[in-house]
Amino acid sequence: MVVRRSILHRYVGQGRSVEEVFPGLKFNSERRYETAGDDHIQVSGRHDQLIAALKDENFAAAARDFAAFLLTGTTNLSRHHNYQLADEVLGRKPAIS
Repeated sequence: MVVRRSILHRYVGQGRSVEEVFPGLKFNSERRYETAGDDHIQVSGRHDQLIAALKDENFAAAARDFAAFLLTGTTNLSRHHNYQLADEVLGRKPAIS
């Protein structure tokens, strides 16, 4: 999963690192999503740990913000994203086609 790094790092301002808050997840800023700019980080872990992390408001906001950017931005890969899944996850109304 790729999320917005600046939003996820709100924990640092609260005196905690994201690794402390989510000890079962791995955070990798070395793997780049080139068309997405610099403000993102890759998060990996077991499915149940990722789902649990998405219940945290800061983590969910970081995921929603990055997904919204990909779906509405001008990246080369935006057309390859699943809009129906994004609508469900982001709580958006589906586009009428």
